[in-house]
Amino acid sequence: MSNNSFSFDQPLSNDEQTGLRTRGALSESEVAVRAGDLLIAVDTLTGARRSINIDNSVNESSNRRVLRD
Repeated sequence: MSNNSFSFDQPLSNDEQTGLRTRGALSESEVAVRAGDLLIAVDTLTGARRSINIDNSVNESSNRRVLRD
């Protein structure tokens, strides 16, 4: 059994996928997955993978609080 087929990629939610498409970070034939701390675009037609670099990435929470001393 080969370890090449063993993957830890986690797909992003539909809302996150749509947001990345709206920003132009994903094409219609790509899906975004989380691989560790990286966002990866995977082309569903060819299997090609590329890293996605986005300021204010989808990992940011909309529920923010200010911490004070």
